[in-house]
Amino acid sequence: MRKIIAVITLFLVITQVTVHAETAEDSQPESSSVRDLAPRLFLQFETWCDREYIKSEIVFVNYVRERNEADIHLIVTAQTTASGGDEFTLSFTGQHEYSDLNYNLKYTAS
Repeated sequence: MRKIIAVITLFLVITQVTVHAETAEDSQPESSSVRDLAPRLFLQFETWCDREYIKSEIVFVNYVRERNEADIHLIVTAQTTASGGDEFTLSFTGQHEYSDLNYNLKYTAS
């Protein structure tokens, strides 16, 4: 579980830095907090996952309950490998200002 969180965290940090670097010319009001600038993330699990643990470990995004409100839609799926391990697929799909984001990451645990 910790390795999956590390993969999600690394990907989201890289994505957030890239998007904010591209929009650095846009001036943000000084009253905006960092939390207001964080991307909105919708989590969809097609497998069992401890949602509360993930939310407590990845704190630099805003979690939303409606997919249409999200900047990033993350779908997590799992399947058993032939050797008895597990393969997790994380599909990141961007919406709104992140619309050019479309990545699939795979993690295999034995």
